[in-house]
Amino acid sequence: MSGRGGDGGCARRGPLVTGCAGSADPQSSQNRTAPTGGHSRPLRLPESDGMSTLLVRTDYSDDSAWQAAVDAVTAVHDSADDESFGALMQVVEAPELDGLTPEDLALLPRAGYLSLLAVADARTMIDHTIVFVDLSEHNEQVGRTFRAVPREVEPITVNLALANMDFFDFADAADPDGVFRGFAAPEPEA
Repeated sequence: MSGRGGDGGCARRGPLVTGCAGSADPQSSQNRTAPTGGHSRPLRLPESDGMSTLLVRTDYSDDSAWQAAVDAVTAVHDSADDESFGALMQVVEAPELDGLTPEDLALLPRAGYLSLLAVADARTMIDHTIVFVDLSEHNEQVGRTFRAVPREVEPITVNLALANMDFFDFADAADPDGVFRGFAAPEPEA
């Protein structure tokens, strides 16, 4: 099934939008090239459909591990605080993205404004943690990253989209290993 107009020819599959890697406009002065296996190719990150967060795949070694990671991230996780519907992610897949780092992705031109990227890298294929990359030009932390376990992806994306919280709120609360596993419960009052 085809996505709505203006989505760059993306195809919808449940909560996912797939096949959305934008092609670069060779006339654009914002065109950059990204390193891919010893040569360079022009890339441009697509614009989000406004309802979802881009989930950029940068590891193409195992399609079944990729599908398992997507399923884990978009699953409905039990939450005592709020009703959960599963993270709404717009999947971006293109072989040219293979091996790119969050730093590489932060430098790519974009088809529209993006304040956040979610990245599925080689580690994601093993433990399903997602890398979040801050792209907001309204702070001085562009390129800052942290990882999150799948059950925390929906609360992160929703709170950032609604501007209830800032990127640093989650990044600063990550464990020493750089993975956000949720906010610590407040200490009970004596």
